[in-house]
Amino acid sequence: MKNKNIIRKCRSFLCLVLAVSMLTAGCGLFGDDSNESSVESGESGESLYGSSSGDKLYPDESVNNDPTATPTEEPTPTVSHENMYRNELSNEWMDDSYMNKRPIAIMYNNSVHGVPQCGISKAEVVYECIAEGGVTRLMGIIKEYDKLTEFGSIRSARSYFVQWCMEYNAVLCHCGGPQIYVADWLKKVDRLDGTSLVGTIYYRTADRVSPHNVFGSGELLLQGFEKYKISRDYTNTYKGEHFVFADESTPVELENGRTANKVSVPYHHNKPYFEYDSTTGLYKRFQFDGPQVDGTTNEQITFKNIIIQYAVGRTLDGTAYQEYDVIGSGKGVYITNGKAIDITWKKTGDYIPTRYYDASGKEITLNTGKTMICVCPPDMEKLNSIS
Repeated sequence: MKNKNIIRKCRSFLCLVLAVSMLTAGCGLFGDDSNESSVESGESGESLYGSSSGDKLYPDESVNNDPTATPTEEPTPTVSHENMYRNELSNEWMDDSYMNKRPIAIMYNNSVHGVPQCGISKAEVVYECIAEGGVTRLMGIIKEYDKLTEFGSIRSARSYFVQWCMEYNAVLCHCGGPQIYVADWLKKVDRLDGTSLVGTIYYRTADRVSPHNVFGSGELLLQGFEKYKISRDYTNTYKGEHFVFADESTPVELENGRTANKVSVPYHHNKPYFEYDSTTGLYKRFQFDGPQVDGTTNEQITFKNIIIQYAVGRTLDGTAYQEYDVIGSGKGVYITNGKAIDITWKKTGDYIPTRYYDASGKEITLNTGKTMICVCPPDMEKLNSIS
């Protein structure tokens, strides 16, 4: 009986060995001359699941293990600008429904009682000039005004601001002005005057004292446009685009310009200055010893381009009111991307845009983005600090 058991176990073992041999031969795990082996192997002869050296390859490992191989870069997604156009004030993309729409020009209060200004960060172009007593006013040119939740505070106009407003065919948003000096100019623009429209188109807030508390909104402006039959589209006094812009792929660098990482403008009341942020390529605006922020967003306002324009000014009739020679010519400075160059400017008519030229007489090219224009008397030129 014992011999029979031994014989039976030997037979089982031999059958098992024979079965394993047939299975491994059929699968080709130990050979590379079968058709299946040739298909599964690359030129190196390695199987997807094993190699002739016996090393194991896991299915989630790349066959190409060359550490020096350059990784495949993901393609850059294409940004669609369908139904968009280049904003003529900043060269930034915006919805093409605004293409023929004229901007507004808001007369912003810039006294210590009038800051922070709301909605000013939405202005593509901002002007600054002395009104009286050394206090400056700001004027924001805004294309997409219908989306403003709030803007202000709004103050009175001056003749020179009205003339700059005319260049853009903009609708002036203001609260009156010294009639003896500004009335004739106001007849030349479409406008919404807060002296008669507070309570309808404009309103007063309780958080500031009068006259520093007049505000408006985009929604109320649209009601004003409709009620007073003011065209939202450009009218026949519009003389075309203001600025020449560089292609974003080849920005203006002013290689031969002087360093302009900090720019101080000598308005003595608010002591404004700009600091260049090389990480964003923008100039941050400061005044009253701190960042100038938008009261709506609490974010600091920034600009891509700065123009300092020197224009002859004078005091009128022994009053504190000022007047500037807006039509004419003069000198200035253009600043962008941490550099500055000397320029000249020229304006030949009421509705004709002011043009700016480099030393060779060629019109300057701006970079895409917002622009601030600080207008100063020529005697301030020696007080400007650019470093």
